[in-house]
Amino acid sequence: CSDGSVGSDNTHVECAVCLCKFEEGVEIRQLPCCHLFHRSCLDKWLDHQQITCPLCRSCLISEEAA
Repeated sequence: CSDGSVGSDNTHVECAVCLCKFEEGVEIRQLPCCHLFHRSCLDKWLDHQQITCPLCRSCLISEEAA
């Protein structure tokens, strides 16, 4: 994972859900796998009962919580 600065190394310049660039002031979320998404995009993803990262499909829920 990076230091959290969006786009500083050109790896996290757009949300993989909506394919729009991250703009200054827009709230983003970083998953344990280090992928970044707009908060609203990730919330919609999770509302559809998805429990994996939209990009790499790593599980977002630990075995203990499941």
